[in-house]
Amino acid sequence: MELLDYLKLFFIFILFFGILYGGYYFSTKFNSHITGSAGRALKVLKGLYLGQNKSIQIVKIYDRYVVLSVTKDRIEKLMELSPEEIFDEEETPEFQHIFEKFKKKGKSKEKVENKDEE
Repeated sequence: MELLDYLKLFFIFILFFGILYGGYYFSTKFNSHITGSAGRALKVLKGLYLGQNKSIQIVKIYDRYVVLSVTKDRIEKLMELSPEEIFDEEETPEFQHIFEKFKKKGKSKEKVENKDEE
């Protein structure tokens, strides 16, 4: 091979790697814009794992707080919470405390319903 053939091969490699790098650069730049907006809209605040592939999550979606049941096969909305039910003024309570609070609320509703039936 002559010197001219080596120069052509060298420029082809430069062009090839330049195209690869350009594709990588633009895909990461545009991908961060797409996923970045979704990442700011959705934030998992707390989670309680109930077993293998089963959990309850408190998720902030924009300015709403939602309690989700997450299993291997599906995600289900359990309830929506107000910010006052989530946070105290001084500190963020642990998920277990929030869960117990609503568990007690549910039991008191059941007692009221049972009394109404009698």
